[in-house]
Amino acid sequence: MLEHVACDAAFAELVRGIHEAGYVLALDDYVGDPSFDPIMPYMTFVKVDFLALRNDPDRLEAVVAASLAAGKTVLAEKVETKADIDWCRACGIPLAQGFYYSRPLVVMTKILEANQAVKLNLLAEVSRPELDVRRIRDIIGSDVSLAYKLLRYVNTAGFYRGQPIESLEFAITRLGRNALASWVAVNMLASLGATPHDRELAFASAVRGRFLALADARRTAGRPRCHDGQSVCLLGLLSLLDAMLGMPMDQALAGITIDASTRSALLGGTSACSACLALASAYDQGGKTAAAAMQAFGIAPDAASPAFFEALAWTADMFRS
Repeated sequence: MLEHVACDAAFAELVRGIHEAGYVLALDDYVGDPSFDPIMPYMTFVKVDFLALRNDPDRLEAVVAASLAAGKTVLAEKVETKADIDWCRACGIPLAQGFYYSRPLVVMTKILEANQAVKLNLLAEVSRPELDVRRIRDIIGSDVSLAYKLLRYVNTAGFYRGQPIESLEFAITRLGRNALASWVAVNMLASLGATPHDRELAFASAVRGRFLALADARRTAGRPRCHDGQSVCLLGLLSLLDAMLGMPMDQALAGITIDASTRSALLGGTSACSACLALASAYDQGGKTAAAAMQAFGIAPDAASPAFFEALAWTADMFRS
């Protein structure tokens, strides 16, 4: 029923007949005009003209309240802003339409650079229980800079044994899983640290990873370990990834292959890794929070403290190399 019609007795009788014939009727652009009262019992929907009433909130609220009290389904039309939508929801209006819904929603996000994505996937790969040398070789080989850094590192570090290392596969084998994972972690975190703030987060992430690996190995007798040390290390390394990348954790982890338990813990779920992540977060804060987390994790304070300082020293050494 359009708002411009003259709602006289003849029109009201016509509307009643249409209603009794089984039609569902809606009153359009309603602003509370009492002349429409005779046909209101036959309306299923009432479309309230939000734009016409937005500057008279008391009247708007009264019109909506009366329509809802009469058992009508109210639709607010001509809504233009999020504030309009919020007001409608607060008033119990279930439906709305207007230009607000035709405007694009701008979503801010951040896309990983290609080399960052390579390093994140590489970190996940070297943290698997079984080292797939060929798979790791292919990932490193896809980034010329990363391949060069690995060959240079192995040829100049303590892994050099008189024979120049000229192939990626040989370099990976010579390093071994743990040393390779540590090298990848430092390179990955360093590449994400574009600002002083990011570099601090990178350092803190590395400390967390090393600390968790050490702490997990020193848990109270009888308490099961979360994972192998390298998987726990990965949990700590990735625990601040959302802050470093400036995006929600689920987006930061998209495309990274990690086990379900680690992913669940990082996303705030409950898993075998949850106590590990809680310990890392709480130990940063100290005090009673850390004490409770250590108890839940199953590590004594006199075992956790040395592990943390070892992790600090290890991280400082790795970031210098």
